[in-house]
Amino acid sequence: MNSKACLITLIIILLSFLSCYDNHRLIEEIQQLKNNPIDIDICKRGISFKNGVDTIYCYDEENPYRLIIYIDSLSCNQCFITHMIESKECITELSSWGIESIFIFEPKKEHIEEISSLLKDFAYPFWTIVMRNAEFSEVNPHIPSTPNLRSFLLNKENKVVVVGNPFRNIKIKALIKTSLKNEQER
Repeated sequence: MNSKACLITLIIILLSFLSCYDNHRLIEEIQQLKNNPIDIDICKRGISFKNGVDTIYCYDEENPYRLIIYIDSLSCNQCFITHMIESKECITELSSWGIESIFIFEPKKEHIEEISSLLKDFAYPFWTIVMRNAEFSEVNPHIPSTPNLRSFLLNKENKVVVVGNPFRNIKIKALIKTSLKNEQER
């Protein structure tokens, strides 16, 4: 076998190993998330908006399930905000299933005012919350580092039922619907 073929074989083996490692890490992060309830009460201390109105987040008893979409300081918060309207149709459908959607932002300190102003100006008809001083992630250290795992459905006990973003993945949306049906049958 020539050196080029050996190198290609070595690269393929290395990529296979890394892929297995990444899958194992993802499974561990999901298990960690599912094994620990999410402290959502901390959101009462954040800057909350609904329909562009500055308010205090409060749990809606009529919607026992909450879809949390968490956006940390490493994400482009401004980019995310301008594209949130694309989720409105899905949010409306989820709401009809008894799911309240909550977008939680934890921007860098120097961006808090800008993010708050954007959320107020866009006046989204769903909960948007800006957390100061990384309070949400501080009380929920088990939230995965993988951005794709930062959207999850909570039941009324704040336990994670489904991990994934139904706005971007129709299979996650179907899984949420199935999970709700199974939970209601219990």
